[in-house]
Amino acid sequence: MVYLPGGRPRHRPEIPRQPRVRGDGPSLKDDLILYAVSALVFLAAAIYFFYVLDVFNRDALSRTVDAHNVLYSSDPHLGAIGLVWPPVPTMMRVLLLPLMAPFGLTEFTGPLTSVIASAGCVILLNRILIRLQLPKRTRAIWIVCAMANPVTLYHFVNGTAESAFTFFFLAVILAAFQLRARPERAVLGMGIATGLALWVRYEALAIMGMSVVGFLLMAYFYRQEPAWRDTKRLESLMIALVFPTIFLGALWLSFNYTAEGDALYFYRGPFSINAAPDVAKNAVDHALRYAYHSPIGTARYVIERSLQVSFLFPIAALGVLVASLRRRELDGTVLAFLAVSTLILQAYQTYSGTIAPWLRYWVYLPVFTPILIGWLMRAYPLWLRQSGYAVWVRIALIPALFLLGNALSYIAMGHDEVSPDEQLIVDQIAGDTERVDYVRSSANFPDREVVQQMIPVLDDSEGMILVDVQEASVLLLEFDESDRFVINTDRNFDQVLTQPIGQVDWILLPDPAAKGAELSRDAIYTRYPTLYDGAGWLELAREFDGPEVDWRLYRVLGGETDASRPTTSGSAAN
Repeated sequence: MVYLPGGRPRHRPEIPRQPRVRGDGPSLKDDLILYAVSALVFLAAAIYFFYVLDVFNRDALSRTVDAHNVLYSSDPHLGAIGLVWPPVPTMMRVLLLPLMAPFGLTEFTGPLTSVIASAGCVILLNRILIRLQLPKRTRAIWIVCAMANPVTLYHFVNGTAESAFTFFFLAVILAAFQLRARPERAVLGMGIATGLALWVRYEALAIMGMSVVGFLLMAYFYRQEPAWRDTKRLESLMIALVFPTIFLGALWLSFNYTAEGDALYFYRGPFSINAAPDVAKNAVDHALRYAYHSPIGTARYVIERSLQVSFLFPIAALGVLVASLRRRELDGTVLAFLAVSTLILQAYQTYSGTIAPWLRYWVYLPVFTPILIGWLMRAYPLWLRQSGYAVWVRIALIPALFLLGNALSYIAMGHDEVSPDEQLIVDQIAGDTERVDYVRSSANFPDREVVQQMIPVLDDSEGMILVDVQEASVLLLEFDESDRFVINTDRNFDQVLTQPIGQVDWILLPDPAAKGAELSRDAIYTRYPTLYDGAGWLELAREFDGPEVDWRLYRVLGGETDASRPTTSGSAAN
């Protein structure tokens, strides 16, 4: 019985509910168990890399510093999030830091965020392989082999954004499999996942572009079918596909404009990729100089990297593309387009000289390879049969090829041109101490030894300390009174930098001659290029000799804390 607005009752017949039919996919309990097991495995790997091998990624650490500045700086505010990086990975750290910091695990917050997203990737990969009708044992073996790829495993637990980006990328693929049967649900899922991926890495724009190409191709091939004839419906689906990415992208531009006064700050800011010193257009001796503005060099690099990380990927992607077009099963075509979308963007970046030669840009390939091969097996069900030959191929031959690809990836991690943290893993496991020392010093990892020298001196002092965040990341995280630092993200930083006297008591400076302390991006040296050698309004209070970067602590004359002067180990600077 229901009641109308006037209070008159109206009889509504009881409609018996249909019993809920459980689908073929895993239950929530199955997903939770798989997630918990995966998270524990990834957590063990994160502890091994971070605490046992002492290997970490500086980009990942910088996101942790940004999150720390949001909560614990002298000027805590959300604008300190670091607007060069998309916000999702840093916001995950903001949520976790209050739980991690009291236990002294601030720096491990980044790896923990990767672990959380990586376990989610396992869930989505398992669901995709179920949709491709792969047997349970095959799925388990393939997922283990894919996640055991050393490039994937390391970058899925080191605090970089790769695992979170892959999670949303896999969500796009999972939704794309419904394009033919349930296009409304598919484009909505693809659009939302792509938009969220954009808030993790900018490569999501390539995903959106290839999603549009795949959708238009399906609309053309299936134009004779009733569901694909309505032009207005197709226009609505296209809008639903691209709108979330456009909206979230515009929102990110507005955040940049509000906080920095420049909607494109993420692209042309001092710490952006476009301004980074290691891209080919800014470095004559760059490892990828041969590919800069060279179509042949670009193709060579992209193909070489793809084969190094997953030599099966190019073969599987080409196979899916050809088979899907011949069989007019365009979900496979969309899958192939999505799989190579990031490679197309990386080719453009290589050609334009805006990419570093790090292996982590190819970390998705080992994860997508099982999906591509699984689609081929679904297209040719001979390989899904329970015959001895088909089972042997699924659980022995293909996993053996996966493991061979993993071995090639491990070898690639030791090359001189890849990221220093990737090299260190190989060197540490090999026990090559000489090589480890060389890579650490040449990479200019944040110098913990010199930080341990600074902290007691700063503890014995009082007053505010002006420092640029570029080289002081570990100090910001490990010093208990981090709210004493005046740093780049503080809203009064420019004012303090223009007139330090009377506003700060100390200035902490890294040696600009050391590798890694680039004058072009250090805000203090941009304003005062020769300040490391002293000035008339500074007094040298302490020098710190580090194996990688030396530091000088200057007292600002005219400050308010003359009685809190640290022990002087050098004469006053002129």
